[in-house]
Parts: sequence; C-alpha cells; structure tokens
Amino acid sequence: MFLGMVFMFGYNGVAAILRGMGDSKTPLYFLMIATVINIILDPIFIFVFKLGVVGAAVATVIAQAVSFIFSIKYINKNHELFEIKLDTIKLDKDILKKIVKIGIPMGIQQTLVSLAMVFLNSIINVFGVDAMAAFGAAGRIDSFMSMPIMSLSAAVSSFTGQNLGANKKDRVIKGFRGTLLIGVLLSIIIAALAIIFARPLIGVFNSKKKWLPLE
Repeated sequence: MFLGMVFMFGYNGVAAILRGMGDSKTPLYFLMIATVINIILDPIFIFVFKLGVVGAAVATVIAQAVSFIFSIKYINKNHELFEIKLDTIKLDKDILKKIVKIGIPMGIQQTLVSLAMVFLNSIINVFGVDAMAAFGAAGRIDSFMSMPIMSLSAAVSSFTGQNLGANKKDRVIKGFRGTLLIGVLLSIIIAALAIIFARPLIGVFNSKKKWLPLE
C-alpha cells in the first residue's frame, strides 16, 4: 500500500487541478472506474492467486494506478495549460514554498486527528471485541453521514481559490456564508436522522439483528 502511494498522490493531485477548474465530475468517473477494477481484482488476487491480504493490497494499488494513468491522459488531452510530461516537470522554489506553507498546517491537523484516533482505539480495545465492533460500526455511520459536509468543504475550497485568483473577494465572502448556512442546516438534519434511526442503522452491522437497548 505504501508503494502505491505515488499513484494515490498523483490521482489526488490531478483531481484537485480538475476541481480547481470547476470540473468535479471527471475525477468522480475515474474513481468509479478504479472502484470497479478493485472489486473485480480483489477476489482474483485473494482466492484465485491465493495471496490473501497481500492480494487485496495489490488489487487496490493496481486500481489506483489505473485511475492515475487515466486522469493524466485526460488532462493532457483536454487541458493544454496543465499538460503533464516527465521531461517538462521542473521544480519552482517559490511555488514550492507557498505549497509547503499551506500544506504543513493541514498535515499537522490530519496527523493530530489520526493520533487522537489511535489513542481512542487503544482505550476502546481494553473493553473487548463487542466494544470494538460497536465503535467500528458507529464510525462507519459517522463517516457516511459526514460526507455531505466534507463535500461542501471541498467545494468551497475550490470556489475560494478560483475567486481569489480572479480577485473577486466579495464572491468568496458570499460563497462562504452560503456554504456555512447550508452546512449548519445539513448537520442538524443529519444529526436528527442519526438519533431517530439509531437502532436500525446499527442493526445493519449486526448479523443477528438484535439491537441492544440504548442508554
């Protein structure tokens, strides 16, 4: 999986460029293709080639590589401004400094979140398999319900970058306020649904279909 990170980084980089130009559909299509390839290759590598867990990792890396190659070919063919070729890639120190200046705080933020989850998991593991399973199920539901909010944040990020580049700060403020309002309303609705349908949602992960009383 670590060896395949270059493909993941490449795809995410190209996807970010496309989203920055207002094209959020094309990265989705490439991701869908990669997902289908992963689903097809997983049983082949795991059961046919008897690679087990390693087979799942190999299938994932191949799927990521395909999405990266497709995205590179697409952007080279359809966007001359961002034509990406190895022999034309050069390091710009000034741009690199700006990227690092923006990227380091974001990296630290994600690291802190990951460390917090590591410590939280270590505490939950003490309570046994049932607690771990319950926490895992709740985490899946939380991740799924957070997707609309995460999508809004990604959209406003691209929107802000585009309008700052066009020197239209007034649109940035309007976009932020509109996104904030939509985000708050969505959060309230999602939280209400999670509370109302808590039992059946957790029941999806329980093969015995027995729901414990909520306290």
